[in-house]
Amino acid sequence: MNKLLTIFISLCVNYYCVAQSTNNKDNNSDNSSNVLQGPAGPAGLPGRPGANGKDGRDGLQGTPGVNGKDGAVGPKGATGAAGPQGIPGVQGIAGPKGSTGATGAQGAVGAAGAVGVAGPKGETGAIGLKGATGAQGVAGPIGPKGIQGVPGPAGANGADGVAGRDGRDGKPGPAGGPIGPAGLIGATGATGSLGLTGATGPQGQTGLTGLAGPPGPVGVGVAGPVGPTGNSGTDGANGAQGLTGAKGSTGVAGVPGPTGAGGFFRYVGELYGGGIIVSVWKVNGVEHGLIASLNDLDSSAVWSNVFSKPIGKIARNAKQGKENSMAIVAHPEHKFSAAATCLAYKAGGFNDWYLPSSWELNQCYNAAIIVNEILVPEGAFSTGNYWSSTENNDDNARYQDFDNGNTYFFFKSTTSRVRAVRRF
Repeated sequence: MNKLLTIFISLCVNYYCVAQSTNNKDNNSDNSSNVLQGPAGPAGLPGRPGANGKDGRDGLQGTPGVNGKDGAVGPKGATGAAGPQGIPGVQGIAGPKGSTGATGAQGAVGAAGAVGVAGPKGETGAIGLKGATGAQGVAGPIGPKGIQGVPGPAGANGADGVAGRDGRDGKPGPAGGPIGPAGLIGATGATGSLGLTGATGPQGQTGLTGLAGPPGPVGVGVAGPVGPTGNSGTDGANGAQGLTGAKGSTGVAGVPGPTGAGGFFRYVGELYGGGIIVSVWKVNGVEHGLIASLNDLDSSAVWSNVFSKPIGKIARNAKQGKENSMAIVAHPEHKFSAAATCLAYKAGGFNDWYLPSSWELNQCYNAAIIVNEILVPEGAFSTGNYWSSTENNDDNARYQDFDNGNTYFFFKSTTSRVRAVRRF
C-alpha cells in the first residue's frame, strides 16, 4: 500500500513539473504548435474521503399558523320516548324469622399503635428586619400605694454626737427621798416581719404611631431592548375534570299498567296513601300492603316513659303493630312514647298510623334501598336504630339496626329513631 502511494505521489510531481514547463514555454513562444507534448501518465488512485463538515445552524422557527374557527354545534337530538313500566314481579313469601342469637362477648381492646417517628425539623427562617422604634408611649398612671408593711426591726444606734458645752451649775434642789430599787429589764420584743411589696401599677398606654415618611422619588430607568422571541412552550397539562352537573328533576310517574293474572296492582316504592309502599302481599286473592311515612317522626325518642313495668302480652305481637301501639298508650302510667307519636300522626288525611311491629319494621328495612332512591335526601331511612312496638320483657323492647338489619332488644329508656306505618 505504501509503495502504491509513493508511485502516486511521484506521478503527481512529474505531472505538475511537465504542466509548469509547458505553461512557461507557451508564455515565451509565439508558436505553441512546435512544442511536443508528452504522453499522459496513468490515472492516480482516488484520495480518501474528506471529513464531514459541521451541521449548519437550525433555521428560525416559523410563526404559528392562526387557529381555525370552531365548527358550529350540531342540533341536539330529540329525547327518546320512555319505555313502558314493567309489570312488578310477584313478591316472594317471607321466610320464617330466625331466633335472635345471643349477644357475643365484647372483644378485648386492641393494643395502642406505636407512636410514629417525628419528622425532621424544618430549617429556621431568616430573621426579619428590625422595625423602627415607635414613639414613646404616654406614661401610665401611678399604681395604688402598696399595703403598709409591718415595721421592721430597730436600726443600729447612730454615732455619738459632738459633746455640747457644759451647762451652768444649777441651784441645789431639795433633798429627795430614798432611792428605790432598780426595775427589771424587759424582754426584747420579736422582730417584725417584712412588709408586703406594693402592687405594680397598670401598663402605660401605647404611644401613637409616628407619621409615615414621604414617598421616595420614582426612579426613571431606561427600557432595555426587547429580547428575541422564545421558543414555544410545551403544552400545559389537561385541566381537572369539571364538577358533575346537578341531578335533573324526577320525571312524572307513568300510568300504572293493567294488573296481570296473579300479579299486584301496587308496588314497593310507590307513593301512595300518604306515604310510600314498603311491602305488598295477598290474602285469599285480596291485595294488601304496608305504607311507611315519608320521613322520620323523631330521631331520639324513648320507647315509653313506663320504663320498668310490663305492658304485657298484648304489646308483644311480632306482626300487629297497631295492637301493640294501642296497648302501650293504654297503660295507666303512660305519659309519652314513640307509639303515641305515631298514633297522633295525620299525614295524607289518614289517622290510622302506628308504630310498626318487629316484622313490619323489618319490611321497612328490606325496602330501604328502593325507598332511599326515591326519598333522598329528606325522607331516606337512616343507618341508625329504629324502635318497633314489640315489647320484649318488663324492661326491654325490640329495635332494628338499619345499618346491618339485625334486631336487638334494649332498655325502654334508650333513645332511637321513629318511623310510622299504616296498612291498606
